Amino acid sequence: MRKQSSRLQFRNPNIEIRNKFELSKRRNDQNETQPVELFRIFLLRHLVTPKAVPCSRFLSELSSSSSSSILLAFEDDFPADRSELAVLISDRESRGVLRGAIIGFGEVARHGHWPAYAHSRDAKIVAIVDRTAGRSKVTQAALPKVAVFSTIEELAAGAEIDFVDICTPPALHSAPMLDALARGWNVLCEKPLLLDLAEIEKAGSLARESGRAVVPVHNWKYAPIVRRATGMLRAGAIGPLRKVEIETLRSQDCAVADPDRPNWRRDPAIAGGGVLMDHGWHAIYLARQWFREEPIDVRASLHRPATSDAEDEATLTLTFPRGGQAKIFLTWRAEVRRNRMRLIGEQGEIAIDDDTLNAGGESIRFGSALSAGSHHPDWFAAMLPDVVANFRSPETARESFEEAAFCLSVIRRAYQVSEAGGSE
Repeated sequence: MRKQSSRLQFRNPNIEIRNKFELSKRRNDQNETQPVELFRIFLLRHLVTPKAVPCSRFLSELSSSSSSSILLAFEDDFPADRSELAVLISDRESRGVLRGAIIGFGEVARHGHWPAYAHSRDAKIVAIVDRTAGRSKVTQAALPKVAVFSTIEELAAGAEIDFVDICTPPALHSAPMLDALARGWNVLCEKPLLLDLAEIEKAGSLARESGRAVVPVHNWKYAPIVRRATGMLRAGAIGPLRKVEIETLRSQDCAVADPDRPNWRRDPAIAGGGVLMDHGWHAIYLARQWFREEPIDVRASLHRPATSDAEDEATLTLTFPRGGQAKIFLTWRAEVRRNRMRLIGEQGEIAIDDDTLNAGGESIRFGSALSAGSHHPDWFAAMLPDVVANFRSPETARESFEEAAFCLSVIRRAYQVSEAGGSE
C-alpha cells in the first residue's frame, strides 16, 4: 500500500516539510529527478539527535522569492513529536541571519554602515554599544528595536550576537576587537584596523585560535568606478601595470561625532597619525591590489603644521619588485575636494577623475564622485556580502586581514623614513 505524503507546516508559512514520496515525483522532461541543493547538515549536527529524526537523507529547494520556501525530503517517517522539530527548524532558520552589534555609533556607523544592515537579509544589527550618554539616548529614540548598551560587558550579558562592527576612533579599536574574539565573536572594523604592529599580530593569533574572522573595512575597493577600473586592468585593457598615481585632495579633515574628541583626526594619540593614516590607508591597499605584490622600497615626505603633531600633507612613493611604482599624494590643505587616480600600463592607461573614468578613448560617467561625502553607504552595502561570507568561513578572511597588516606596516615605515630624510 502506498504511503501518503507527510506534511508539516511551520510558523513561517513559507516553510513546509514533506517526505520523499512527494518530492521524488518531481521530474524534468528527461525523466530525471530535478537537481536540488543539499540542505545543510546542521539539522542533524546542531538541532536534533539522530534518535529524534530517523532519516538518512534530506534535501532542500530554495525558491527565488524573498522569503525562501524550503522543502525537506526524508527517506523515513518523521519523528512522533513533529511540533518540537518544527520549532527547532524554525528557530534555526531565524538564526541563519547573522546578528551583530555596532561598537561606537558615530557618523560612519549611522550614515555609512547602518543603512546597509537595514536592507540586508544576511546580517542585522540587534545591539549598539556607545559610551556617550547623549548619543545613546538619541540612538534609543531613533532605533527603538535595537538594544543599546554602554559597555561590551553589558552587551555580552544582554544580547546574543555573532559579530561586532567596530566604528570607534582608531585608538579604541584594539580593546573591543580582542574582547570580541575572546568571546567567540567575529569582527568587522573600520580602518585603520589597528595602530600597532604587535596588536595586529596578537589579533591575528587570537582570530586563528578562536576560529573567528577579523575583517577590515576596505570599502574603496567596492566603489563602482574603482571596481570598473580594476576589472579593466584584470582584463588586460592596458597591458602589464607599470605605474599607479593616486591623489586625494581635501580642504580639511573629516567631521567627527565624538563630543569629547571633536577633532581627534588631528590627534596622533587617537588617530595614529594624520592624513597619511587617514586617507593613505585606502590608497595603499588599492596599490597593493592593483600590483598584486608588496613594495621593496618606501619613500615619504610629510608636512606638519606648527599647531599639530599630525601631518596634513603626505607624498608617498612605493616601488614594487617587478619595477612598478605607486605615487600617492594626500592633503588636507587643498582648495578643492577631489580624487584622481591613474593606472598606467605598457599598452595604455585608465584614468579616474572623481566621477569619470577614461580608458581606451571612452569616457564613462558614474553617478557619484569618489570625493562625494565620507560615509559611502553604497560601497559598504556592496562589501557586506563578502563580509558575511568571511564570517561564515573565517579562513577566507585571512587575505583581507593580511592586507590591513600590510597597510599599517607601510605607513609605519613611511613615518620612519620621513624622519630619516625621506627614503629607506
